[in-house]
Amino acid sequence: IVGIGEKKEDLPLLIEMIQKYDIKKIHVYSLIPEKGTVFYGKPIPTAEEQAWWIAQLRINFPTLNIQCGIWKDRIGSLSLLLKAGANSFSKFPATRLFGTEYAKSIEEQAQKAGRNYLGTLTKLPSVDWKNEVDSLPYDKILKDKVYVKLQQYLKRMKKNTNVKWEND
Repeated sequence: IVGIGEKKEDLPLLIEMIQKYDIKKIHVYSLIPEKGTVFYGKPIPTAEEQAWWIAQLRINFPTLNIQCGIWKDRIGSLSLLLKAGANSFSKFPATRLFGTEYAKSIEEQAQKAGRNYLGTLTKLPSVDWKNEVDSLPYDKILKDKVYVKLQQYLKRMKKNTNVKWEND
């Protein structure tokens, strides 16, 4: 987590730890100071500070899987973080914000960074979801539970995209 007291001079320690423990994937998040913690009131690291750490990791570990953390209020920094060397991002509530302007911004940021965004956060595919769930290698009880949960997610996603479906 960038913003908890690390200094650029600490980079060799991070490099050493990644090598020592043969780390293959790392997540680089920016501190969000929460009320009631020792970090409350501390400054939020800039996107440039988060990007610096990502870039240093990419330079030192060309094949390391680097994931950056972004939140809906920081989507505008995604292209910078991807250009710095992040492979992917997390912390975006994809099902809750599917089809919204936030989701559209994610796709635009990936494009701005010159990345091929696999999938979409703005367009629901036309899929026979019941058939997809039925094809899973699980017992009927579990498949039924999966289908119910899937319908809950899809309901929200459909609402966000204002799409009408045959079975609605």
